Amino acid sequence: MKFLTIFLMISVSSVFAESDRCIDKLTDHNRRDSFTYSIDVDDINDRYFGNDHLAAAIHYVKAVLEIKGCSRDEINFGRGAFGRSKSRCQYLAPGILTSLSCYVESNLGFFIIGRDLGTKVHLIYSRWD
Repeated sequence: MKFLTIFLMISVSSVFAESDRCIDKLTDHNRRDSFTYSIDVDDINDRYFGNDHLAAAIHYVKAVLEIKGCSRDEINFGRGAFGRSKSRCQYLAPGILTSLSCYVESNLGFFIIGRDLGTKVHLIYSRWD
């Protein structure tokens, strides 16, 4: 019985340590509140999402998290700091296709994602305070 209790305590503590590890990587161990990151879609396992811009944005966030050393199960895109996430994509300048930007909330913070005219994706991360 003691063995089972110790095993459960270790398992639970490793789950909490695992979730802290990603946020530590994203904030440089709480030395930064935000960071910017650029990736080239040719360097990741990219796929075509058609007009589902939000799915593409979440895909790019997951790619950056993987590059930073976070596991995919450490982030929850359905939950933000204030309950259900309010992620969306929209054109900042209506009618101008190159102004599309996405705002993605998660349990780790929020992300703003945009693309250039080439193959680069630019991502801004900010943690929840």
